[in-house]
Amino acid sequence: MYSQSPEYRRITFDEDELKAIMLACKETAAWDQSSLDEAAGADEETYLWQVRKTNRTIVASDLVSFFKPGQEILIEREDLGPVHEVVLRYCDAAPETRGEALDRALDKIDRCISRD
Repeated sequence: MYSQSPEYRRITFDEDELKAIMLACKETAAWDQSSLDEAAGADEETYLWQVRKTNRTIVASDLVSFFKPGQEILIEREDLGPVHEVVLRYCDAAPETRGEALDRALDKIDRCISRD
């Protein structure tokens, strides 16, 4: 059986970018938890959708907690997916808080994910 080895990407965030990503994860996690509480009274499909969304936010937050400013990170493209999703959701939900550091971080993530 043929197994394809993982393809790692390189990405680095400066301190401001990392703080912005961490804030996006923290705020999005709070929104998701609130939405999860509200979805508890909804139908099963809605609740499970919210659980999956909340789990992806937790995965992103846990992953980002290992990053250090200026550290080159070797990561699979798929593993950056939850981080990308959380940052995009945060930017959509709170555009007034979107700053230059978060824009730079999002640009780096976009370029890292789109490289083939």
